[in-house]
Amino acid sequence: MHKSFYLILLAGFCVQAQHCGAADSTADTLAPISSFVTDETILIAKYDLGRLDVDAVVKQWLEPFATTDEEHNFLTAVLEQFGGWSRRLKAENVSQFYIVSLIGDLPDPQIIAGWDQDLFVRLVAKTTVAVVPGASGTAIEDLHTTLQANAKQRWPRLDPKMWPDCRQIHGAAVIGMGTLLDQLNGLKPAARPEFEAALAAAGNRPICAAVVPPPIFARAAEEILRDPVAGTNLPAGPIIAKGFHWLALGEEPNLERFSMDVIIQSASADAARALADAMKSETAALIKQSGSDATALAAVGAAQLFSLLPEAKGKGNQLVLSINGQQVSVLLPLAQKEYAQAMAKIWQAQSINNLKRIALGILNYEDTHHEMPDRAIRDKNGKPLLSWRVAILPVIEENSLYKEFHLDEPWDSQHNRELIDRMPKDFRSPDSGSQHPGRTRYLGAVGEHCVFPPDRPIKIKEITDGASQTIMVVEADLQHAVIWTKPDDLEVDLDDPIRGLAEKDKQFNAVFVDGHVEALEKAIKPGTLRAMFTRDGGEAIGPSNN
Repeated sequence: MHKSFYLILLAGFCVQAQHCGAADSTADTLAPISSFVTDETILIAKYDLGRLDVDAVVKQWLEPFATTDEEHNFLTAVLEQFGGWSRRLKAENVSQFYIVSLIGDLPDPQIIAGWDQDLFVRLVAKTTVAVVPGASGTAIEDLHTTLQANAKQRWPRLDPKMWPDCRQIHGAAVIGMGTLLDQLNGLKPAARPEFEAALAAAGNRPICAAVVPPPIFARAAEEILRDPVAGTNLPAGPIIAKGFHWLALGEEPNLERFSMDVIIQSASADAARALADAMKSETAALIKQSGSDATALAAVGAAQLFSLLPEAKGKGNQLVLSINGQQVSVLLPLAQKEYAQAMAKIWQAQSINNLKRIALGILNYEDTHHEMPDRAIRDKNGKPLLSWRVAILPVIEENSLYKEFHLDEPWDSQHNRELIDRMPKDFRSPDSGSQHPGRTRYLGAVGEHCVFPPDRPIKIKEITDGASQTIMVVEADLQHAVIWTKPDDLEVDLDDPIRGLAEKDKQFNAVFVDGHVEALEKAIKPGTLRAMFTRDGGEAIGPSNN
């Protein structure tokens, strides 16, 4: 139950983990964005550019989570673009900007349980805008031009209405997805005293936010969370519905002087105590599970985790948590480890999905041509020109790209080389795609007795060892990545069949002729792997292979 419990709380907190510092008057705080405060608003965050060292904050908080070149490059690009624009705003005496999130098309919390990067991006894009009151028309036009140019280069096939954009709306610069910006002119402002109360509770910090769930949140919590809180007979839904009316956070993010207050408003003192007790019970269950799962939680002491839970303060109808720099030093490494574990699972799931689509493409090709694809598209003399990956483009929904290739020219001809950078995402390993642009780690198994012989295609009937026991494509290690259009693949060494496959102690993914994908251990017996690579060896795959 504990995973669902924290899931619904996170859904209520919405998209932000960034926080709040109200001005002396909350009316003054909300006035610049009053046109964007409606019945559908669920989050308002305010950032004081005059008191934020953006470079330091990004490096301290986000760089520890950037584990790939692509993530580092993304952070660098964001810093350069945001830093330049923030300096321009300061020069125009604009020191504040806001993040506003609307209900929009928020998914059901049960859908969020299948969380991945694409879902997070879609969620933010469909619900969240940045609002900069006081930005000049010239600044707005310049950012509009920059965003549109970058989007055209990065997402050329995406509907331009869905590109990020910057427009002047209600006298402010507003940045967000084009389709969401189209809706903002029709917003009907509404009084939201809960936001004013939350912002007043947060204090005066460089970053501030208030999260106020929509009325449907309480009903959804009661309907979805019917299971009892860990260690009790009490259903979680009513506890959250009554215990979480709004949330406010106030933060000084610079780690050298870090401080943060978290306040959760409850319906009553009893409701606050019930929510606090439920958090402790669910946290205890998480700690117990982590002991057997060997997750990052297992490395953190129970006392340290419990110190990061809010407690009833003041009148008793609020839960308050104050975090200092020493406490965050516990939290940040924990979050970093959990993030790394979560990303590894996401990358593995994405890679398996890629391989399944590649397998389906190969099998559809075989169904049409009555033979497996040759390892290469060849000229009339049999010389390899282009990879089998190009040959299956029409059956993986990339027919327009396929038609652009000159199939009678080699992969490195002047024309065909220009298509390398347009590698379909199905051929991109999610954990390393940026490290070798235009290169793929999804390679065919090449060998005289493999699915891809060196010099000819085979018929499906030649796979006599069985489709479910014969590997046709693998995810090779980084060192063996190849240009996706080049007729290069994994030359299987039957004396050392693991060669080129596993990074360090990692597993490697393999797709079999029947289309199923397996994550195989690096420690797999050589005889077993050798038997899987050969299509007609007659070996029995089992414990006896060595």
